[in-house]
Amino acid sequence: MSLGEKLAERRADFDLSKVILDGYIVYKMPMTLGEGLAVFNPFSEELRYPQELEKLGGVRPSDVVVLDAIVAAIQPFTDCAEKGNTPP
Repeated sequence: MSLGEKLAERRADFDLSKVILDGYIVYKMPMTLGEGLAVFNPFSEELRYPQELEKLGGVRPSDVVVLDAIVAAIQPFTDCAEKGNTPP
């Protein structure tokens, strides 16, 4: 189970099918939140289970755009969690 799936399992309002990018040419577009998180699954696994890096390559400039879109999609959940409210 991926990190994104675990988050979605815990929060019904965490929508992995939400479109986060539409028109960036390096990846299949539109890109959903789940697809964006999948780009970083190898990185997440390497952080969770420290070992010799086998799956992880370098971060490309296009990955920065994807990561920014993921952060923008997740940010409302972190702000609400801090304030004790539900996301919009």
